[in-house]
Amino acid sequence: MLVHVAFAKENPRPGIIINKAYGPDVYYGVPKYYTGQNATVHNLLAVILGNRSALTGAIPYGNPLYAKDLTDTLKRKYEAKAYKSMLENAPEGSQQNIEAEKKLNKEISQRKYMDTGSINLIATSLFGQKDVLHLLEYVRPAGQPLVDDWDCLKMFVKIYEEKCGALTTYGKKYARAMANMGNFGINEEQMIVASTKACSN
Repeated sequence: MLVHVAFAKENPRPGIIINKAYGPDVYYGVPKYYTGQNATVHNLLAVILGNRSALTGAIPYGNPLYAKDLTDTLKRKYEAKAYKSMLENAPEGSQQNIEAEKKLNKEISQRKYMDTGSINLIATSLFGQKDVLHLLEYVRPAGQPLVDDWDCLKMFVKIYEEKCGALTTYGKKYARAMANMGNFGINEEQMIVASTKACSN
């Protein structure tokens, strides 16, 4: 996993992983047991269970990890009482379980709204359909600042929150897109119009 993050094309500093601005490289020197062809779904689930005998490099690389397989593995881990501290189990159909499902569904809805709705609509309104993906994914070359004008970025976030709702922790992944809007010359009035149009429904 770390190898994929460290050398992903989205990482502006290949081979380096930090977990806070100006923080130390947390990747250097970390032992890597399962990389390349051995970074498989099968091995991930075996590691979670602590099942050394199941570890192998024979499964084809790149198999998808399905939510059901991960959930079943975590349930087996729970049933084996293998967690350092126990998690509270909410029985199926209980009030706790119903509340947890409501929270999960709300979070999923908010994320879908962010991913397919507001940010995408704002960017499309400002740049047109063909340039949206470029805007959302553009990473400046190493050595250039993320943002030309931090006050502009803060203003765009404020406008977004006034028109579309709070920028959740998940939604903050779109800060780069908002920074790019400012870097590409979008002004306050354009952002207000685009946000109002995108989020008025």
